[in-house]
Amino acid sequence: MKWIFLGFIVLLHLFSCNSSTISSDENSMMQDSVASQIKKEPVQDCPPAVDLATHQEAYLRRLAHVEKRRIQLSQTYQGANDKVKALEMIGDSLHHILVEEIFPFWYGTIWDFNGYTAKPRDGVVACGYFVSTPLKQIGFKLNRYKLAQQAAANIVKSLCVNEKAKTLSTIEQMLAYFKTQDDGLYVVGLTSHVGFIEKKNQEVYFIHSNYEWYPCNGVVKEKVLASTAISHSDIFVIGSISQNEILLKRWLTNGNIPIVGE
Repeated sequence: MKWIFLGFIVLLHLFSCNSSTISSDENSMMQDSVASQIKKEPVQDCPPAVDLATHQEAYLRRLAHVEKRRIQLSQTYQGANDKVKALEMIGDSLHHILVEEIFPFWYGTIWDFNGYTAKPRDGVVACGYFVSTPLKQIGFKLNRYKLAQQAAANIVKSLCVNEKAKTLSTIEQMLAYFKTQDDGLYVVGLTSHVGFIEKKNQEVYFIHSNYEWYPCNGVVKEKVLASTAISHSDIFVIGSISQNEILLKRWLTNGNIPIVGE
């Protein structure tokens, strides 16, 4: 009986140890699950190194193709009976051109406060120059240096071209605002930063020259709630790029875009 009793005690001890181990593992799994929900997930991986000459040649070809598209869109608008619907289509085209055809060349271009390269992945680029340079290169008539050197709010107001910018003070207000907006491309000025906002399929993304090292130091596309720059801001000045009729018309006709704050 003594040995049976001791055996029972040993088994009981082993069972309690195993139960403790399982409980600890489950707790660890729960913590990992929560951490995965709040982890900053980049929308795209940091791009690999490229051959700069080849990359630049491809970019120049893409810009030439976009210029042909811009001229075709201008002709389409001039001949359209319904100018409102034509501008909606042109805004969608501009949205696609920038996000799908132009910005990908810039992803991975290193951020620097004084950066002003016009060549994606070759040199460094500050946040304001990432806004002004691609727009300049696809046909917007603006001074990319003067625009990039303005305060973030003035960059947005310049691109609004007489349309009133929306000013908000919290991330919650900004997200609530975008719930009411159509899919499209926007520009946003933060406390000390500027970039593009894309709304697509109920998701809101921030495309900017990132001064943080996550997910990449430099031009990146990330979800708004994963952005350190967004979380550090206490002001959000928002203007539309792809749904601004005046801006679209100036793109089509090479109309000048004055710089607010000069």
